[in-house]
Formats: sequence, C-alpha cells, structure tokens
Amino acid sequence: MHNNSNSDYELSVILDTIIRENNVFAQSFVMMKQELNDQMELNNTAEPELNLMFTLKPGVDERRYNFQRTNEVAAVFSTTADGEIPESYVTIRNKRTKTLQYVSTMDPNVEPWIYPLFYPYGTRGWHSEIIRTDSDKRVTRMAYTKHKIAIRMNEFNPILLGRRLFQQFVVDSYVKIEKDRIQFCKDNQKRLKADTYQGLQDYMKNTARAINGQVGKTIILP
Repeated sequence: MHNNSNSDYELSVILDTIIRENNVFAQSFVMMKQELNDQMELNNTAEPELNLMFTLKPGVDERRYNFQRTNEVAAVFSTTADGEIPESYVTIRNKRTKTLQYVSTMDPNVEPWIYPLFYPYGTRGWHSEIIRTDSDKRVTRMAYTKHKIAIRMNEFNPILLGRRLFQQFVVDSYVKIEKDRIQFCKDNQKRLKADTYQGLQDYMKNTARAINGQVGKTIILP
C-alpha cells in the first residue's frame, strides 16, 4: 500500500478479509500464532519472529529486483558456471536463530504463497506428481500453466485479470519451464539416445587431436 498511492483501501480490506476467511495458509498462520502463544506461556520463553522472504541465491544483484518503474515485466538473469538458470527460492528466516530455510520452486506451496490473489483458497500449485485424466502421464509445468491461463466461457479467472501481476506470473512460469527443460536434458542424456552421436563425437575428437585442441563437455538436446 505504501508503494502504490493509487491503491484502493476498501478493496484491499475486502481482499484481506477473503484471504483470512478462506485461505488455508492464512488460517494455519493464525493457528500457529495461537500455538506459539500457548507454548511461550507454558515455557515462559520469548516469542520467535519468523519472516517469509523471496530471495535469490547469494551473489545475485538485488538492484535488478527493485520496485517496478515501467509497465513491462521481464526476467533478467545470468546463468551459473554450469550454464544453468539460477534457482529462486521462498525463504523462511528465523530472526532469533538467524537461520534460513529454503523452499524450492518445485514445492507445490510456492505459487499459492507468492500469488495468494490467484490462489485465494491456498490450493496447491504445480508439482511433478500431477497425473493427466486421460492417461497415466504426468502433467508438465507448461501444460499446467496453459490450463491456468486458458480463457473459458462463463468462468471467472482471476489470473487473466491480474494485469501486471498476471504478467509477472507468466514470466515467472516461463523461467521455471525453461529451467525444467534444461534439468530434463541434464538428467536424461541416455534417454536422448546420446549413443547415436558416437560418430560425431569420434570426428570431433579426431579433429581436436589434429589441431592439438580439446573437446568440451558433450550435451545432447532434444
């Protein structure tokens, strides 16, 4: 609210009430608060302070993620030394113990945590164990995202009305999809029939030997 002078206070109150009354995470947070109070009273201990944060791996320039100043949303990142897309995390910080607990983007609770307006009931987001209804195959993150942003007649979809938050959701999902694809290629080199490229590998090794060079790491892409 402080960073957006155009916010509608009454609308924010309505949304806050909806989340508090229907979102399982909001309700769990209230119950956790009561449990903490009971434990503190029983053990005569100080109240621990927990913070939910959205962070990147150490070393990423945080200035890239300041408050948005334009109407465009984009993802800007540098790959790791291995050429991988850097992982982003939801981080839970215990202020008293100074410890951090990282929750990976593969966790189905991450999306309802980051986008409570799109998941007002706290329903689980994508995870790798979702099975298609017409087969025994798993639903990919791309298929799940397409389903979430699909236009359906006579059906209210808060994601499509999210404006810049919708843009953020799409960009965020795309980066995760690309990371999933790269991880698949990395984990399934044998399934990608890497042996069929043996002739090409032999040629590269012979050429490198002739020019006193060296062949780099071989990666097979589908």
